[in-house]
Amino acid sequence: MFLNVLIISGTPDAAERIRHDLSQSVHLKIVGALNGYPVSDELYSLVTSTAPDIVFLDCTGFQDALRVCGVVGGANPGIPIIAVGMPNDSNDLLQLLRAGVREVLEFPVAIDQLNAAVANVSRFAVKQSASEGGSLYCFLPAKPGVGASIVALNTSIVLARLAEKRGLLCDLDLNAGISSFFLKLQPAHSIREAVHHSAHLDDDLWRRFTSGRKHIDVIGPGVLGSAELHSDGLERVIAFARNRYSSTCVDLSGNLEPWSQGLLRQATQIFLVCTHEIPVLHLARIKAAALREFGVGANVSILLNRVEKRQPFSVAEIEKMLGFHVRCTFRNDYRGVNDSTLAGDAVSAGSELGRQFEIFASSLSIAKLDKTAVRPKNRFLDFFSIAPANITTERKSIV
Repeated sequence: MFLNVLIISGTPDAAERIRHDLSQSVHLKIVGALNGYPVSDELYSLVTSTAPDIVFLDCTGFQDALRVCGVVGGANPGIPIIAVGMPNDSNDLLQLLRAGVREVLEFPVAIDQLNAAVANVSRFAVKQSASEGGSLYCFLPAKPGVGASIVALNTSIVLARLAEKRGLLCDLDLNAGISSFFLKLQPAHSIREAVHHSAHLDDDLWRRFTSGRKHIDVIGPGVLGSAELHSDGLERVIAFARNRYSSTCVDLSGNLEPWSQGLLRQATQIFLVCTHEIPVLHLARIKAAALREFGVGANVSILLNRVEKRQPFSVAEIEKMLGFHVRCTFRNDYRGVNDSTLAGDAVSAGSELGRQFEIFASSLSIAKLDKTAVRPKNRFLDFFSIAPANITTERKSIV
């Protein structure tokens, strides 16, 4: 049995060295080799078309290797990456491991080390495939305060109700997580504890870590603070959850922490939540570019929140600015959100905002996701070269 291998290197010489060393194994079949650390689009296309079982990555160009890890993970989440020619710096090694590298080898590659590394990542790939489970939706705000937590909370409740199975809302905003407050929950445990026990999670432990409300379970950050989460432990927690829930909605801070990038690469769909304010769109542009750089752009779409009848930009203009499709718009309803918070519940299903959440969640539960991101013809509407006078006088309605 052959394992298909893709080689990605910084130079033709490095590619040839890897090719030569891999020729020692009769179980590896090279299906492609890229030189010069290709651009994201070229790399994404090759990974999706060749569907390799393993990627061997030349890491002598460290920053380029990190970028490649993001693109590969976005094109094929969970694909094993073996790093060759590792840097000596332990911090560089840690960054690569966080980016998805599973094994490291030195030049020249010895056959026994090669066989051991391949055997290990092959087992990991089978484990990843078996643990996919239910859908994983990641919500991140373009800027704090745009209402991403409310969108994630209401979407998770409606998704679970439609599926007639419990769902999970995972609040990973470690500095400002507020989902438990919205639902009037007082959890005694947190995601940090779940990550700490991730190696031996079971159903009894899980029930201790989560709090229930209507159709969903909720797990939050606990005591607010900026302490990092262990990437591998968090991924094990999410894999455990996906095997037990019809859908898992993750409320992220939007800071794109290293540990959150692994979840983004595993996500069924990623939603960047924006409003129409110019500073919000400016930050959304920056985060949209970062998401493309991570290689997850094919799974990203925009949710426009707090939409009024008259807005400074049309949906089409925002799509052109950000380079992603606007999946859904939600009306501005401070009164309805305040009422739902006082009740510790979702927004009223009879309100216009509640119906919009219903439509959005229904589209997720029945539609096959479109993997094609909108690609701007220009470099984002010349970014805010629009004169202030035009912003105030050329208003367009949101449909």
